[in-house]
Amino acid sequence: MKEVKLSPKIGIHDLNVRIDRVMEFLKDGYRIKLTMMFRGREITHKAIGEQVVNKLLDGVKALGAPEGPRKFEGKNLVLMVVPTKGKESHAKS
Repeated sequence: MKEVKLSPKIGIHDLNVRIDRVMEFLKDGYRIKLTMMFRGREITHKAIGEQVVNKLLDGVKALGAPEGPRKFEGKNLVLMVVPTKGKESHAKS
């Protein structure tokens, strides 16, 4: 399992880098734990974080799909993404 952390204020270039990393991990067969970290008053704007997560999911939909619903753990929004094509599981999970 690999983890990718995001924040609602992430820039477009940084988001594209995260998308590329997630694509690499999915090609290798890893499950991905997406963590959207809200700091301070950012938690009052959950919709912005949801938009960022949706952009990332749109970028990786060719290789991965969400597994289950999104969950809040404290001030973090957590989502699991699993590979849909390629290797089903990786030996280093």
